[in-house]
Amino acid sequence: MRDKQNLSINALPELCADNIVRDTVRTLVEEAVAATSFARDWRNRHIGHRDRSLALGSAHPLAAASRAQVSDAISAIHRVLNEISEQLLGSTLADDVIIPPTGAETLLYVLRDGIKADKERRERIRSCKFTNDDLRNDLV
Repeated sequence: MRDKQNLSINALPELCADNIVRDTVRTLVEEAVAATSFARDWRNRHIGHRDRSLALGSAHPLAAASRAQVSDAISAIHRVLNEISEQLLGSTLADDVIIPPTGAETLLYVLRDGIKADKERRERIRSCKFTNDDLRNDLV
């Protein structure tokens, strides 16, 4: 149904009261829409709705998609939201999504932190500024 309004970044410019901000946000939204166009093909024909021609192999293939395109698309959307945050809140958003490390990288961080904590514990004991937990000999 075309008469329903969806919540999307396309609606954001019209919500800006200031004309200059509205124009800036509109430009950023247009850039974000262009940067995400490859994803819309996937959403419309593969994720949101299973296109029959695509499933039967008689349609043109889905638009190419790469990690770089996804990263660029997310950055474009981020620029829109960052502009609004800066104008309304006077602050910017973090540039990168913080992804916790996994696997071997996580193990290295745990080992590094454990070695540092052990060194600090030994120093507290040596300087007689230890806590009861510093003297515990059991593993948790």
